[in-house]
Amino acid sequence: GGGGGGGGCYRYDAFLTHDWCTDLENRNNHERVKRVSRALQAAGYVTFFDETDMSRSQGDVNRIMSKGIAQSACVIVFLTTSYVAKASGDGPKGSNDNCKFEFDCALLEPHLGVDKMIPVLMESACGREPRDWPAGTVKGKMGPELYIDFTEDDKFHTGMQKLIEKLEIKIGKGPSKKEREKSPSKTERKQGPQSPGQCTLQ
Repeated sequence: GGGGGGGGCYRYDAFLTHDWCTDLENRNNHERVKRVSRALQAAGYVTFFDETDMSRSQGDVNRIMSKGIAQSACVIVFLTTSYVAKASGDGPKGSNDNCKFEFDCALLEPHLGVDKMIPVLMESACGREPRDWPAGTVKGKMGPELYIDFTEDDKFHTGMQKLIEKLEIKIGKGPSKKEREKSPSKTERKQGPQSPGQCTLQ
């Protein structure tokens, strides 16, 4: 069964689910999400990001994605207008869309579900108020959650700080020491450095 907190033993700290679209502000969403992934890795987190993790295998995409999600301590959901539609089954491919598959897998995985999913708003056109998001599964599940704002690239570092704080709460594991020292006002729940290699995966 799935356990609470960060006590589980997972290969990845976070699975990044996103759409490879050009957003409504003509920005490459995949490249913008890649920047977030690299910043998380630099802070000491292990991410499943499909460009790197998919390129190693030409196998069944759904199988690789579902295993990646099952092996992740949480899922970060990067919201664009396109992603919200696709993950709700309202995109051009209907229910046969990778975004929908990933979102559904995250909801159904016993140790994940909404409690271990972090919404990240990538474009303001999607709607800064969840009530303005396109109707569908994503709105219903992610709307009540407090999202992290990544709509403006010049506020990237502010967004990263908030995302790392949220990630630490969700998985019960802090980033690297240098990141922690930036926010000394935070009370540490666990003392001492945390080793990223506490467990061996079969």
